[in-house]
Amino acid sequence: YSSNYGIYHYHDSVTASVSGCTFQNNGGYPLYWNPQFVASIGNDNSFSGNGVQRILLKSLILTGAVTWSNKGIPYEMDADLTLHNNANEFIMQPGTELQFKNGRRLYIGDNNYTTERGHIIATGATFCAANPAQGWNGLAFQAFTLPSTLTGCTIKQVNAAPLGAATIYCDNTV
Repeated sequence: YSSNYGIYHYHDSVTASVSGCTFQNNGGYPLYWNPQFVASIGNDNSFSGNGVQRILLKSLILTGAVTWSNKGIPYEMDADLTLHNNANEFIMQPGTELQFKNGRRLYIGDNNYTTERGHIIATGATFCAANPAQGWNGLAFQAFTLPSTLTGCTIKQVNAAPLGAATIYCDNTV
């Protein structure tokens, strides 16, 4: 039990791993985690009775290869998530849910630097708002990206006003 987070792992260069644990009755989120190290959260943890039944992820620019799997509760970004992973794969496995706060989005690639390309491979994943009444700002595929694949995914509860009337925004797409 904690009045806030069960475990707070924010560091950029040191990983932690958690497996076979029960996160119960924490006042806030059971985990606050660095997204680069989501794979070190075992699929055999259990989560119940926490103030917020989601894994809160630190906002950052992902550059390495990462695979996110369904941990039994959704992931929530604390701000925007940007993919500058170039040839490194960012994979979201079936059943994985990624939630965003109002005004936040998933950026894939970059509009200014050809060396900051991004891509995503997601199958059966859900992208949505942490608060459905407030929405979020969707996926933004920038000018410099690599081929991405979204297969059987659900994208919902988007407020698209900042980039036009689209759930998925693609800049300079051919």
